[in-house]
Formats: sequence, C-alpha cells, structure tokens
Amino acid sequence: VFYSCVVCIGLPINCLAAYRLYHLVKASNVLPIYVINLLISDMLQLAMLPLILLSFYTDLLDTVYYLIHHWISINIFSMCVSISFFVCISLERYLAIVHPLWHQTQRSPRLAIKVSVGVWLFAVNPILYVLLRNDSPKTELHNVNIVMIKYDSIIWIPLFFVFFFLVPLILLVFFYVRSKAAITSSIGAPDVKKKRALRVLSAVLTLFILIYGPFFTLFVISYILESINISTTLGSKEVTMTSSVIRSLNVIVDPILYVFLRNDVRQML
Repeated sequence: VFYSCVVCIGLPINCLAAYRLYHLVKASNVLPIYVINLLISDMLQLAMLPLILLSFYTDLLDTVYYLIHHWISINIFSMCVSISFFVCISLERYLAIVHPLWHQTQRSPRLAIKVSVGVWLFAVNPILYVLLRNDSPKTELHNVNIVMIKYDSIIWIPLFFVFFFLVPLILLVFFYVRSKAAITSSIGAPDVKKKRALRVLSAVLTLFILIYGPFFTLFVISYILESINISTTLGSKEVTMTSSVIRSLNVIVDPILYVFLRNDVRQML
C-alpha cells in the first residue's frame, strides 16, 4: 500500500515539477537543468518500486530472480544519480553566493548539460560491475536493496560508502557552512537572492541526511558486523524494508523542496 501511494503521488508531482522547470531552462537558468535530472532519476526509482516490493514477498524462480536483480541494480544506479545531483545543485548555489561574478560569467545551459551527462556516466560505473557478474548468489533478494551484492565486499562496500555518502556529505556541509559565512560577513543587508539560495542549500543538506543517512548507516554497520562474524538482525526483512521506505520518500520530497521553495516557480503555478 505504501509503495502504491508513493507511485501515485510521486509520479504526477515529479512530472509537474519537470514541466515547470523546463520553462525556466528556456530563460537560460542553469539550476533547473540539474533539478530536472534529479527528477528524472526519481522517476526511474518510481519505475523500480513495484519490482522491489515483489522482491520482499515472492519466492522467485531463477529467471524472475535474475530479471529483478538487474532492475534493482538500476534502482541503485538511480539512487547514485540522485546523490550526485544533490551535490551539483548545492555547488551551483554555493557558487552563486560565494563567487557571484564567476557564476554570472561562466554558467551556461551547455555547461550544465555536459556536467549532467558526466554525472550519469559516473553513476553507471559502480552498477556495471554488478550487472556484468553472472555468478551472483541467490540470497534473500531484498538484501540487494540494503547491502547490494556481496561481490568482493572488502573493496566494493567501503568504496561505495565513501564515494556516494561520505564525500557528498562533506561537500554539502562545506557548501552550506561556507555560504552561510559569506552571507554573514557581507556588508549591509543580505541579498534576498543569496538568502534564498542558502535555504536551498539547507534543504538539500537536510534531505540528504534524513533520506540517505539511515540507509547508509545500516549499510556500514551491517558490513562491519558481518566482516567480524558477529550475528545481527540488521539484515532482517523488517529493518531492511524500513530503510527502503525512508529512502523512497525522496521521490515525493524532492519536487516539493526544489520547486515550491523557488519564488519564480511559485509565480508560474
């Protein structure tokens, strides 16, 4: 029922948000390009939700198992894309606040499109390894959603955690703290546009911690305990599903935070 509600709510608001932002791109505004890509990754996650739900409750035949395994890998790929565009959005707002002159002269839709393509290609790399492996063990499939697949986990899991949680978190915190310091130290009344950009940075950081914090916390704790052969219930279906439920909320929250907080978009609605 929950996943059905997520799909029914998330699909129309993501489509509406993407449509509104498309008109802002025509005005040579760079930020909507990154947000549209974020919404596309959200819609890709929406398409995967029915298969993830099936993986929790169905005894799967081999053929169906491998099909769903590949589709869940795509879901994880879309998650990596979303995280990467969080960083892109924060970087764009950071440059607008801290380096306004460079931001005004160097930003362009063409550059934003090139960066977006690079993000999608970068996020493909960790998933290609999973998709190209044909000897995947048939374990509880729902564990794919929380710990992915135990392929060479000594190297794979730490790298995934570092590149798609720790590094993005450090960057998001840096962008927010540095931008807030720049606004505080400015002479005179703070620029309204800069204050609005700071709110976007705050929203991105908060959403990242609330949505992906529980997922990666279980991810790392489960890996550490298993690596030292300590039995744990973190891999249980209930805890794993809870983490998946929290993470799936981003497909509903993203359009609200990144569209309706913007005055120019709100005026168009």
